[in-house]
Amino acid sequence: MIQVNIFEQLMTFFKIFSSNAYVVILSIASIIALFILLLANKFKNKKITKILVILVYTLIFGTLIYFYHTEILKLLDYLMNNIFLLLFFPNLAVYVLVLIIINIIIIKSMLSDHGSKLTNILNIIFFILFNVIF
Repeated sequence: MIQVNIFEQLMTFFKIFSSNAYVVILSIASIIALFILLLANKFKNKKITKILVILVYTLIFGTLIYFYHTEILKLLDYLMNNIFLLLFFPNLAVYVLVLIIINIIIIKSMLSDHGSKLTNILNIIFFILFNVIF
């Protein structure tokens, strides 16, 4: 997948919306379901309304998954790859930020009298550990 700006995303959305009849039908069904949900307080039997709305939304999401399952899987794969890269291979700014936060915490814990000795010892151990790791 390529990264695009917001204008290209909107253009892609409008192209998909106008080119596929399923998207138009699902959008209309979604608006109707939202309208029914908003009027649910006016009806005497709220349970039937809630079941109807759940059924319509399940139908909408099921149809979307059926027609766009390959794109959804590509999107989830792209999302997982980026999360993995961010968590396991952060840039230098993240390392510096972690070190600054750890140094502030250790200084605060060393100067405060509220914590117990065990808390101070654990903070010092983690401070040394993180400074060695990072």
